[in-house]
Amino acid sequence: GVSVDEAAAMKRIAPRYKLRVEISGRGGDYYVADSLKLLQRGQVIAEIPDAGPWLLFDVPPGSYTLSGEFAGRRVEREVNVASAGTTVHWVVPSTLN
Repeated sequence: GVSVDEAAAMKRIAPRYKLRVEISGRGGDYYVADSLKLLQRGQVIAEIPDAGPWLLFDVPPGSYTLSGEFAGRRVEREVNVASAGTTVHWVVPSTLN
């Protein structure tokens, strides 16, 4: 987990990054993936253990895939990063809650 100060610091610097990801459950509780990969055209761009609930990526605009492991299940999500940046609110399936 992160402290209140660490969370505030991440929110302050988030606009500097083109891809911002927030992972939560349907009830609004934050989640951490057991591991997360960011892929572009099948190539791993980043691989992060214990990822979340907030992630910041400095990537160029384009199409990407987020692939996360949650409680032994892989969940994927396609994202398009715009020139102005993109914020993804990734809500994990309720079957993982």
